[in-house]
Amino acid sequence: MKFILVLFIFFCSAISTFAKEKEISEEPLLKLEHSFTLAAFVLTHKALKNSKELHNWPFFPMAAPMAWNSNLMLKKDMGKLFTLKGFGGLNISFMDMGLSADGSLEIFHLIELGASANIHSSINYGDYATFMGVYHPEIRDFEGDAFFTTFAYGFKYRAGITIPLLALLPKSNWTKIILKPNINWTYTAYSNAEDGEIWKCGAMYSANGWRYNWGGTLIYMLPFNRFPMFMLNGGVTSFFKSTEFDPVYKDFDPYFKTVTLTPMLSVKLGHGWSSMIMASFSRDRKYKNYRYETSEELLQERVGSEWGMKVIMMSFTKKF
Repeated sequence: MKFILVLFIFFCSAISTFAKEKEISEEPLLKLEHSFTLAAFVLTHKALKNSKELHNWPFFPMAAPMAWNSNLMLKKDMGKLFTLKGFGGLNISFMDMGLSADGSLEIFHLIELGASANIHSSINYGDYATFMGVYHPEIRDFEGDAFFTTFAYGFKYRAGITIPLLALLPKSNWTKIILKPNINWTYTAYSNAEDGEIWKCGAMYSANGWRYNWGGTLIYMLPFNRFPMFMLNGGVTSFFKSTEFDPVYKDFDPYFKTVTLTPMLSVKLGHGWSSMIMASFSRDRKYKNYRYETSEELLQERVGSEWGMKVIMMSFTKKF
C-alpha cells in the first residue's frame, strides 16, 4: 500500500513538472528549468584494480551523455522571516530514470528544514554493467532486474544552516566565503528486496532501512569571470544499527562509516553552458584480500580502512 501511495505522489509530481510554459509565466514564483549534462570521466587505477579487463590500466577516460533534468521550482517569501520552497523533478540518465519531490522552510535565509521523496528504476547492460538488482551470495553476484519492473524509493529529512563567514572577514574580493553544515536522515527501500538483503539501483549499494549523513560544504566565491566558485564538500555516512543485514555480510561490516571529501571548481562557459571539475577522495573499507572479483566485494572481510581517490570528473551542463 505504501509503495502504491508513493507511485501516486510521483505521478502527480510528473504532471506538474511538465506544465506548459504559458501557464508558468502567469505566476512569477514558479520556474521551469531543463538541463542536459555531458560528463567526461577519468577513473583512477585504484578504482579499476578489480576489473577483469581494465585492472592494468593507469586510467580510463570516457565521455558520455550523463543526464537530462526537468525541474519545476517554487519559492515564496512569507514575510521577512520565512521562505517556502518547493521542487519537483524528472531525471533521465544512462543509468536510470526517476522522479523526485522536495519541500523546505527557510528561516532568516540561514536555517533550512526540508523533506524530500524519490522513486527511480535503473537499466542493466548485461553482466558488466548491472545497475539494478538484489545481491545473491550463492551466485556471488547481483541478479539483474528488468527496467520498470522494480523500483527503489525513499524519503529524506534534512536540516542545514548557512554561516556567512564573509560577514566576519575583512571585505575583499578574496574573502567571500560561506560555510553550510548539514545533516540528513534517509530511508530507502527496493520493491524486490527483503529486509536484510543488499541491493543496488544506480551506482551504490543499499538496503531497506535508515542511514544518516552529516557534513557540510565550504563555498569560496572567486574573483574570476570564468571560474566563479570553488567548493569543498565533506561528509560521513553510514547505516543506522536498526537497518537489518543478513549474517553473511558480517565480515563486510555494513555499518562502516564512509568519509568523503570532494573538491569542486565551477567554470562559466557562456551561451547557457557551464562546467564542473571535481575529484572524489574517500575513506573506504580495506579488505583482507587485495585482489578479488568485483562481484564478490560484499563477501570480503574488512580488516581496516584506507584513503584513496575514487574518480576525477569534468561535466558540462547546458540549461534551457
